Amino acid sequence: MDAELYKPFRLSLFFFKRLGMWQDGEQTWTYFVCGYLFHFVFVYLYIFGQVIYLINSADLLDFAEAFVLTTTFVAQAFKSYNFFMKLKRIKRSMENINNLLEKTDHETNFGRKLIRQEVSLCYKVYLIFWSSAIVTVISGAFAPVLSSKSPYKVWFPFDTNKETNEVGFWISSYYLVFNSIPISTLDITLDTFPVIFMAFAIGFLRELSERLKKIRNNHELVQCVVIHKEVKLFIKDIHDNFAEAIFFQGIMSSLTLCTGVFTMSVTENLTQLIRIITFLIPMLLEIFLPCYFGNELSIASSTLTTSIFQSNWIDGDMTFKRALMIFTECNRKELKITSLGLFDVNIATFSSIGRSAYSVFNVLKQSTNRNSY
Repeated sequence: MDAELYKPFRLSLFFFKRLGMWQDGEQTWTYFVCGYLFHFVFVYLYIFGQVIYLINSADLLDFAEAFVLTTTFVAQAFKSYNFFMKLKRIKRSMENINNLLEKTDHETNFGRKLIRQEVSLCYKVYLIFWSSAIVTVISGAFAPVLSSKSPYKVWFPFDTNKETNEVGFWISSYYLVFNSIPISTLDITLDTFPVIFMAFAIGFLRELSERLKKIRNNHELVQCVVIHKEVKLFIKDIHDNFAEAIFFQGIMSSLTLCTGVFTMSVTENLTQLIRIITFLIPMLLEIFLPCYFGNELSIASSTLTTSIFQSNWIDGDMTFKRALMIFTECNRKELKITSLGLFDVNIATFSSIGRSAYSVFNVLKQSTNRNSY
């Protein structure tokens, strides 16, 4: 096993196992209980507190500031549930990667360079993504000290005003700050996990593309067809495992972005403005990463036909040429990841989400301007 290829998976599994997510039926009862208890205390109680706060919010700005976090936690709760429900299928997809690496062992003359490039990029993005989330957490941790305000707007069953209940203020502040560290790590890992699978799929397609350029006979073509079928099934597994999570994340991220930008546009406090900006950066990456890698996957799939034409097909016999024509026709429809079959996961969809978020932001902004007159 090439340890370098599995670095993103190793880091993801490290976080999943430490945060009680690896509920595959083989864990101990203690791990099982602690995992669900962690989610109850750090996710579901948090969402409950945020919903109560939203109901009692004083004005539109107060509502928007709280709503930004609520959508993030609701999305994470859904992604966690999806992960729990499909963990066994996800494990099989990881095993399929091993099988594909063994079946494409003929590509070792490339040194797995093409797969390494995609996986290495994914790993670097993972670290940058996680670092941006840690910066967001740190910026929130300074709020109680610098402004004597709670880092996040959440309801508590006791007074959290520093002037009237300093003990309650610091208890709530410490809970919110320490809650944000594991939760942000889990959120980033859940968002990056499907991207890792996409990176492997892109690498397999690009290796196959290089091999198609060198085929000379039917035997070599049949081997390519078999590999293509396996990669196609692997991409279908990615869709089946993560389509719902990507779709829900897209909706929640759109709401988060538009309310976050609205809050940023009306905030005059510099500390609050910095916190919002550092928060929106990882939120933007949440939807950009699957769209970018989904776009790259479609591009890698579309190059297969070009690679066939670049092969030495002219010197082949008629049987070989007919087989190439059939394979080319089968590849006219590019492989892609879709969001529940409704939207393609690509850069065009990312642009549409951005435009939709901006439209909602304009509506909120105009509503605020009318109320100010």
